[in-house]
Amino acid sequence: MSDTDSTRRSFVLAGGAAITTAAFAQTETLALDGGPKAVSFPAARQTALSKWPRYGAAEKKALHELIDTGAFYPELVKFENEWQQYTRSPFVKAHMNGSSALTSMYFALDLPPGSEIMVPSYTFFATCLAMRFFGYVPIFIDIDPQTACFDLDDAKRKLTARTKALVPMHSWADALGGGRHGHVPDAGVFRACLRIRPLRRSCEIPEGQPRARL
Repeated sequence: MSDTDSTRRSFVLAGGAAITTAAFAQTETLALDGGPKAVSFPAARQTALSKWPRYGAAEKKALHELIDTGAFYPELVKFENEWQQYTRSPFVKAHMNGSSALTSMYFALDLPPGSEIMVPSYTFFATCLAMRFFGYVPIFIDIDPQTACFDLDDAKRKLTARTKALVPMHSWADALGGGRHGHVPDAGVFRACLRIRPLRRSCEIPEGQPRARL
């Protein structure tokens, strides 16, 4: 190696080291290492908002009374009635978990055995587990890689005359893939994209058109 090459190499190495040092000198220290915190929200307030489950003196008192009396069922009925009034829903039924609630939903649908129900391929298995009790056929729909939610394009490809219902879901508070469509899709969006037109509760559709319940 010539003296000229050695000089050039040394110059490049020295210049690179200087640039790197300057860049690090301008970088802020991470909060973990003692630097300024990016979130300055009061710690006590943050703890109060993130606490789960949330309860107070009233909830403690009600729970203690239930433990003392053992009258759990009457309280369940009261809760259902109050929730029905608050949500203005025609029917309300309390369940101990989501699997039980989904089973109740499939009972309410009362679809004929062999009915196809679209479900996302990325979700908890309880979404389709209860279908086996009714002879329903789960049709697994791919998810949008950007939202991890129901991919309407894949649903279009798998839509058949046997499709009777859809069970979409949300991921990380992105309801039904709202981020992709610029808004939160509702039943109307699914009907428009999949050409599904349920008519009232009977869902009677003219012959030759797909029928489904959402």
